[in-house]
Amino acid sequence: MEEKEETIEANKKSGTSVGSIIFWIVIIGVLVLFAFISIGQRNDLELSRTYSTTQESGDNIYDNVIDSGQPIVEAAKKQVIDDAIKQYQIVEKSGNIVDMCVQAGIVKAAYLQANDESGYKSWSNITTKACEAAGMPGM
Repeated sequence: MEEKEETIEANKKSGTSVGSIIFWIVIIGVLVLFAFISIGQRNDLELSRTYSTTQESGDNIYDNVIDSGQPIVEAAKKQVIDDAIKQYQIVEKSGNIVDMCVQAGIVKAAYLQANDESGYKSWSNITTKACEAAGMPGM
């Protein structure tokens, strides 16, 4: 009991009270919250600027699709296939045969997802050859 009284007396002498500690914790919390909100708003602003720049430059594939009258879903499937093929070509230039096997499989899967049987069969052959060359037959 004496220790408790000594602690209370020491706190009184040093000017520290529970109320002042809680006050400073709340103030620090508010400042941290304000900092997070400010950073979030800045990031949102940058994202909206990037989006509006893209919109202005006409790079949005969906705007081009709407202008051409092509269904958006079909355009998206074609875009996925085109992107996968471009990625395969990048890997092919690097000469890493294992990566070529993997990426060829991704292109094959893109054709399958798009229900394009001829593209799927074509890339299935490419995948088989690339994977056999990589020492992974049957992939």
